[in-house]
Amino acid sequence: GARVEGFQRGMSKAQRSLRNFEKSTRRARGMVVGATGAMARGFAAVGTAATIAIADSIRVFADFETSMLRVKAISGATGAEFQSLTDLAKELGSTTAFTAREAAQAMGFLAQAGFEVGEVHKALPKVLSLAAAGQLDLAQAADITASVLRGFGLEASESGRVADVLAAAASKSNTSVEGMGEAFKFAGPVASAMGVSLEETAAALGVLSNAGLKGSLAGTGLRMVLVKMGEDVAGAGGLTQALETLNTEGVQAVVDTMKDLDARAGTAAVALTGQMGTLKSLTEEMRNVEGISDKMAETLLSGVTGSAVKAGSAFEGLRIKLGETFEQFGVGFFEELTLTFQTMNEVIGNMK
Repeated sequence: GARVEGFQRGMSKAQRSLRNFEKSTRRARGMVVGATGAMARGFAAVGTAATIAIADSIRVFADFETSMLRVKAISGATGAEFQSLTDLAKELGSTTAFTAREAAQAMGFLAQAGFEVGEVHKALPKVLSLAAAGQLDLAQAADITASVLRGFGLEASESGRVADVLAAAASKSNTSVEGMGEAFKFAGPVASAMGVSLEETAAALGVLSNAGLKGSLAGTGLRMVLVKMGEDVAGAGGLTQALETLNTEGVQAVVDTMKDLDARAGTAAVALTGQMGTLKSLTEEMRNVEGISDKMAETLLSGVTGSAVKAGSAFEGLRIKLGETFEQFGVGFFEELTLTFQTMNEVIGNMK
């Protein structure tokens, strides 16, 4: 009776949905393969491949969309702001070594670190350069950049300065960008509070890395030295001047200082005072590194492998655009399919 009629209506609706999807697919295929008569004549041979390509593009776009929706949820961006972030991710995905999906994921990390939409626009291109120059994944590069900026109380517009100093320090000392980033997490806030510049901090961490104290060891060692020396650093106008005063007191004074400090801080103090010339020259170099992260990234991507990576990113950008074009067909189909399943569930439930 009524149940059978209801089920039949549900089945008829499902059939209509499938027919509509088939029609939409045919139109979609026509858009892709109907550009020339030759392609149209070859439709029977390439139809399956074209359909697979479209399905793959929709999947790639869906992944990108998911990453951007995460950015939207974290940042609270809506309307024009969210569209500007989406456009930026697509642009960087088509013109750099990283895909739009990866750029969107990096946006998410920056938003999670408290960056506002305007700050993300300023920081993201430099995060990508730092990741390429330091051979890091974008999550690490975003985390390091955000930590250093916040640790020194710098604006997002200083992201380029941070990227350049980190990349240069890693290339000029026995450490990596990742190691420098880890060291800055421990030493940065204290150095900033005492008026030690970003560049001098990076140079000191580089000297400590050359002496075998890397990553967190360098960061905690420098932090302890700064804390122990306290007002001497602020009064001398920086770490280098304070250490020079310490160094002129002779070897015995250094030994005595080491006794006063704990082992790690003492080791760091001795390493720094023993390499004053390197500390000075490296600090000066850090003040003249503007644009180095971009240049390093370009150099690392200048060979055949780099060209292939960039071509792959550009191709993914094309897949995203294609997937976006066909998105509405997929959305309409799944909406209809959902309603169909809901109707069938209700009918079967009423039959019990």
